[in-house]
Amino acid sequence: MKSIVFISWHSDKQGIGKKISNCFHDYLCKIFGRDIKVFASDVDIKHGWTDELSKALEQSKYGIVVLTPQALDSAWMPYEFGVLRRYPDQVWCFRFGDVSRDKTPFAYYQNLEFSENEVASMLDTIARKELADKEIDVNDFMSIQSKIQDLTPKLYADVSEIASQIDDYICNRDFRVKYEDILKNGIDAEANKKISVLTSENNSLRSENQSLKEKNDSLSKENQSLKKENQSLMKVKDSFKTANESLLQEKAALQSTIDQLKKELESASKKQSKTSSSTSSKFCNVIDLGLPSGTLWADRNIGADSPEKAGYYFAWGEIKPKNGKYDWDSYTYHDNPEILPPSNDAATRNWGEEWCMPTREQFDELIENCKWKWDGKGYKVIGQNGNSIYLPAAGAKWPTLEYEGQLGDYWSSSLYDSHHAWTLLFNDGYQYSDNNYRGNGFSVRAVRCRN
Repeated sequence: MKSIVFISWHSDKQGIGKKISNCFHDYLCKIFGRDIKVFASDVDIKHGWTDELSKALEQSKYGIVVLTPQALDSAWMPYEFGVLRRYPDQVWCFRFGDVSRDKTPFAYYQNLEFSENEVASMLDTIARKELADKEIDVNDFMSIQSKIQDLTPKLYADVSEIASQIDDYICNRDFRVKYEDILKNGIDAEANKKISVLTSENNSLRSENQSLKEKNDSLSKENQSLKKENQSLMKVKDSFKTANESLLQEKAALQSTIDQLKKELESASKKQSKTSSSTSSKFCNVIDLGLPSGTLWADRNIGADSPEKAGYYFAWGEIKPKNGKYDWDSYTYHDNPEILPPSNDAATRNWGEEWCMPTREQFDELIENCKWKWDGKGYKVIGQNGNSIYLPAAGAKWPTLEYEGQLGDYWSSSLYDSHHAWTLLFNDGYQYSDNNYRGNGFSVRAVRCRN
């Protein structure tokens, strides 16, 4: 059975609660696809809907509560909230508008001010819980993480736009309650004074609202002026574009001359192969992938006797592989340098001072400037000059070896924080920079750091 996300909301005249709920519903479906079921509550007693509501609440694994001002008067939402509270760490109550009243069941729960960070945290928690419960596999988890990163800003923007339409008058609940109480119980001299004060307060709010509208009109005029300036800048840009095209033609001619000189040099060199820019060292072949930085890569992992072998597994900052488990208890390196020093660089200590572990930026350059071809056990990474290296999916030790042949995790020399460091993470379909616990055992692929 698929895990259920239950969205609790209250119907109001503006339909704000329902619109926010629908927005959450749509984005959850986009992010998790068929791996999860989303149930948005709605009340229709005439058609026996309460049975379906109760069943969905009992089966729900996660809860999202859309708390708008009028939701404070709902008789259904406290009931739904009470059932969902059986998983307190898997329920998120987001506030919209003025919901500061303290005599509600929601006041005794740590509800959240709606923000992009809180939404991203919620989506990440659901994904990791589904992975831990084995409702999804590693491939699905990586795909979901990528969608969370891409779609969270859009979800936040869409919900914020809906929430901005909440009527200020509805939010001014104290004024409305006091005013309706006076009308119900009769008007006397003292009541007239109260009405006068409350009316004055309401008029002040209306005046402020009008002032804001005027400011908005002023900003609209400024925006029109900026559009005209932008059009002028676009003309300047077109002029620069023409000049740039002329420079590109000159660059192409110069590049043709450079290419011819390279061919002549390659023909004259006896030490370099005509078909490969690889050079040999004591431990491996050195591969030039034609990267913008000029970085040269080793053709195999530290400890491997061929490019296809996994080689050794290292904890970050440690220079020898372990026979036992890789975890925080057995971890020995607790300094926090921005970049590992040579004394704690596994590549330098195992292969010599001309080698070092790549930085996060060098991994990003490899991702952005090369073609990655999966062969079922790893990636062939092809540079723009046609040369290539092979990165085996050696798995990871956390604390013992897992996902061999499915996933690759390679240490960089770059620190993330006191417990994490940057890595290159990949499987069939994804390659990106990630961070992981420094005590885990991952592969190391060296780069040439000194000639």
